Amino acid sequence: RAAGEIKVNSSPPASMTDLKQEHHSFIEETGNTNPKCKFIIIVDAVNQFNESNRAWDMWWLMRKTCPKNVRFMISTLNEENNTFANAKTSCPSAETLEVTSMSKEDLVEMVSTNLARYN
Repeated sequence: RAAGEIKVNSSPPASMTDLKQEHHSFIEETGNTNPKCKFIIIVDAVNQFNESNRAWDMWWLMRKTCPKNVRFMISTLNEENNTFANAKTSCPSAETLEVTSMSKEDLVEMVSTNLARYN
């Protein structure tokens, strides 16, 4: 969605190697170039990513260089593929929220409440 509202002057990476090299700088540049905008990157079911791109290692999460107007929200199972532990290691100060089975209404309320803190 942001590509239509924010001027993006680069093409998508052509390969996984290019993605890994350009990902952090793209997010950092986009956040810093648009300081009045807020960006929330939501990634669901991280534990279901294909292991070939090593996404379970959480290399794609921003660590120290993440602009203050950029936030990541991820979901993963606690045990599967070690993704929860890897996320906590990558971002030890991140807030965690354990979610058990819930209704659609509970889900909408949880997401709205959490996102409202950044608005």
